[in-house]
Amino acid sequence: MSLHGHGVVNVWLSSGDLERSKRFYRDTLGLPLLNEEPGEALHFDAGGSVLSLHIQVPGESLSKSSWLVFCIPHDLDTVYEDLGKSGVEWDAPLQDLPFGRGAMFLDPDGNELWLWETPKQGDARRSSYSQVAPLVETLTARLRTGAPPATKPAPARPASPKPRPTTAKKAPTKGPAKKGRKR
Repeated sequence: MSLHGHGVVNVWLSSGDLERSKRFYRDTLGLPLLNEEPGEALHFDAGGSVLSLHIQVPGESLSKSSWLVFCIPHDLDTVYEDLGKSGVEWDAPLQDLPFGRGAMFLDPDGNELWLWETPKQGDARRSSYSQVAPLVETLTARLRTGAPPATKPAPARPASPKPRPTTAKKAPTKGPAKKGRKR
């Protein structure tokens, strides 16, 4: 079986402060809050997928090797100006890129976020993004029709791929001694 034809429905980012992230993503960026797991996670409607912010695991650093791109199919200038008025500080200003136009900013935890506008019909740069054209066309159609996200977030947080540290210490257990080891 292939994943072709199955969309990404959820993206996870880590946050060191969920309340600060809630204010930024809901109030500054205007993403609707779908669900909140107090002290654990926030889930936002990201226009076709769910953006989940989970509390950072103590002792684990936030990854800076990935980023999130918001596809703005039209009127990028207005979105750029409105977000600037809402308090977004731009790390890379609105600029022409080989694959369209874009601007970059950071969320309160340093996650890199991009606004991206695809090249218009007739723009020679359209060939630069041919690999993602089907995705862009699907997202553009969803944005035009106002279609909701494909799925709703799960009410409970799935098991983490890494064991999470606990604050309670386990008492040592007594059991049969293993052969060749002293207790």
